[in-house]
Amino acid sequence: SSSSSSSSSSSSSSGGGGPAPITAGELGFAGRLDLTRVAKAGHSFGGGTALCVEDPRFKACCVLDAWCFPLHKEIFEGPNETPTLFINTEYFNWEANLSQQRQLLNRRTAAAAAGGSLICTIKGTAHQNQSDMPLLLPSALKSLKMAGPLDPLVASNLNNRAALHFLCRELGVDVAMRGGAGPVATDPILHADDSLRPAQIVFDDPLPAPSAQA
Repeated sequence: SSSSSSSSSSSSSSGGGGPAPITAGELGFAGRLDLTRVAKAGHSFGGGTALCVEDPRFKACCVLDAWCFPLHKEIFEGPNETPTLFINTEYFNWEANLSQQRQLLNRRTAAAAAGGSLICTIKGTAHQNQSDMPLLLPSALKSLKMAGPLDPLVASNLNNRAALHFLCRELGVDVAMRGGAGPVATDPILHADDSLRPAQIVFDDPLPAPSAQA
């Protein structure tokens, strides 16, 4: 009887439609989210999904081992308005997938090109090096060829640094690097000079020219 009464009370407080919805204020998000600096990101098929969304509210796009094969041809034909960073692992990508990534960058507008759109690969890594799994099961994943020979801590650090650098730079976010070595946006992780960039990170060459579309 008490259970029935409690259920009835809950329904009536929300107008009979179940529990009342949780508001942003109740979660503590109110006034904490800067909706003028929003990015889209994803890994694998999630990366491909992020590439499908073209919305001016997104100021940057960071995709990890994006699987481009399932994408509809319209995605490759329309202009790419968003500065985009592809972070690839060495052992997941193949030429056909890279060709599609290049095609996407080739559709970038001058504005997206100015934002530093880029394809880079982290040598010695495989698909799962862009997750936490190699940190938990390093030997097992290496034996299954799901993680590369690069130390999983180094691989994780390089992935994180590259993504954070790009996002902070494109969104204008001032976050300090660990150890007080300056803001993340000045990290040389994606520097054009090979001598300043970590040896494990290589750029796709040549980069496609930006589209003439504005």
